[in-house]
Amino acid sequence: MAGFVFWQRWLVTVAAISAAAGLMFVVAPSASLLAGYNLQVLRAFHGDAIPASAMRQQAWSLQLLGTTILGWGLLLTAVTAVPFRRREPWAWYGVAFSVVAWVVPDSILAYRAGIYLEVLWNGVALALFAIPLRMTYREMILRARSAPRRSPSADDERSGEPIRQADSSCPGTRRQDT
Repeated sequence: MAGFVFWQRWLVTVAAISAAAGLMFVVAPSASLLAGYNLQVLRAFHGDAIPASAMRQQAWSLQLLGTTILGWGLLLTAVTAVPFRRREPWAWYGVAFSVVAWVVPDSILAYRAGIYLEVLWNGVALALFAIPLRMTYREMILRARSAPRRSPSADDERSGEPIRQADSSCPGTRRQDT
């Protein structure tokens, strides 16, 4: 149990750091921290003679990418903070699939373009997400698969909530007699 909480908090932290990185790309795309990355991208497409317009375009591209990373990071932070903590299996799959959907094609494209810092960063980020996902797999996925399933009506009765009547004006619904 304590191990799960550690890894869940790890994921929340990594997701929040991802959002912060996205924000940094938006507000400071030419920061000295990003100088090596920006230079590698510019050289990959322009060689050593980098025109000033290319540097402006790189800053704009990084800002645009930053908005996407910021949004993804905020969503991932929310998912890892609440439904993942509740051990909802869809949250585990959502985190895992979103990371793979980003890392695999991004790494292939970066490698083909010769932007090896991007590939390196993706490898680090993959490890930061994959380790806690691996460590929580048993708790979230295997346990959920072995748990007995309950019918929705049984859940409604146990919760004390009245079973809602279907609206006869909505297509595809039937009115239930209680």
